[in-house]
Amino acid sequence: MTTSCNKSTLETLPDEILLQICKYLSCADILISFIGLNYRITQMITQYRHHISLHKISLFRSDYLCENMFPQIGSQVRSLLIDCCYSVLQDDLFIKYFTKKISITFPQLERISLVAYEDNQLIALLDSLHDLNHFVEIRLYSLFGISQANQSKIVRLLFQANNHRVTTILMDEESTFLRFQQNDSYLNIIRLRINLRARTDLSFLFHAVPNVQYLD
Repeated sequence: MTTSCNKSTLETLPDEILLQICKYLSCADILISFIGLNYRITQMITQYRHHISLHKISLFRSDYLCENMFPQIGSQVRSLLIDCCYSVLQDDLFIKYFTKKISITFPQLERISLVAYEDNQLIALLDSLHDLNHFVEIRLYSLFGISQANQSKIVRLLFQANNHRVTTILMDEESTFLRFQQNDSYLNIIRLRINLRARTDLSFLFHAVPNVQYLD
């Protein structure tokens, strides 16, 4: 009886109150708790279905989302943040479920943000980004140091991601530096923010991204 009463009370709250409640919940909590409750509430949380953040989401919650929620709402997702800082296995789960079907599960994906990735994790994820018609932007936060052996491979996979359709790559100041080779050329890149090891790397950078319009 109490459960039924509480549910009825929640569903009668105005959108403004429910959206205030959402500010205190994780994206996972909102999706798991509210999707399917009723049409009005499902529509109210549209932004949380379009822009999904796995920031500070437990491994158990991440697994539930990957197995149960993403197959249902993946076609509505526009941006996705994967956080390996809070749970290092979050990326492993994502690769496990979607490595061969990201373009099928998330056909409208436009942007992906990756937090605290190591080089081998980044290689696996970038290698799975292809045939996404709307995907144009990659953001990297707190990217760990890249081994010398993987530098050129990661640069190539990053700048050629999604069949050369990526136009924007943004890295924060906490991320490691990238190094370009003399013959690198990525005509697709328009917006770029990265860290370089030294000013002498600038000449290789300008040669690599001749069409860049925004550089930071």
